[in-house]
Amino acid sequence: MPWAQEGCVQDRGFGHATSEDLVSFLDPTFIEVPAEKLNVEHAWAPETFYDADTAQYLVSWASPLAGMTNPQPHSIYYVLTKDFLSFSDPALLYGPSDRDLIDATIIKQGSSYFMFLKDEAAGQKNLRVVSSPLLYGAGAWTDEPSPPLTGAEPAEGPAPLIRDGQLLLLFDKYAGGGLGALRSRDLTSLTDVATWEDVSSSVFATTVRHGSVIEVSDDVFRAVALRAAQ
Repeated sequence: MPWAQEGCVQDRGFGHATSEDLVSFLDPTFIEVPAEKLNVEHAWAPETFYDADTAQYLVSWASPLAGMTNPQPHSIYYVLTKDFLSFSDPALLYGPSDRDLIDATIIKQGSSYFMFLKDEAAGQKNLRVVSSPLLYGAGAWTDEPSPPLTGAEPAEGPAPLIRDGQLLLLFDKYAGGGLGALRSRDLTSLTDVATWEDVSSSVFATTVRHGSVIEVSDDVFRAVALRAAQ
């Protein structure tokens, strides 16, 4: 949606489609956050996390609540689903008081969960990380976010990828700087800013914006690349 345009009516949900090959997508549907359960102004940056322990997906997104005299800051909300046909009631996943947070994405490392997100507050516009012993529910995501992982240049859309014992965090330098990247020095101290280094100079896909990173087979990669070239 052209969210920056005056008078824009924004989506209060997210789209979903299925594919067996990442080339052809079927059954596109729009999944709206039910206003009677959670009255959100809009739903930004939906992400999925598959919880193998419960065999279901956690779908998270960022929203402010609607109907307020002064717009509320964004918090991270979620639903649970096994089939993308039926969903749990939407609920708050992470929203510390007076924080404006968007673009959350979650990984699990060992027995801990890590959420990378953007601090949307004026004068910030940087990426941070927070850890939790639980994915959702009571006792989950109770800590404050870490200090900024990225520098002064505006950053959003974190996309983590674990490879060779390290975590590579791709992100969007949306003010015109292209694709940035951070690399962890280990997988145990991800909330410690000192364990990260900026490796943006080694990134070659400079035109990529928001997205998620997944691993696929060579056959799937070739099929997708051929379709993209058409």
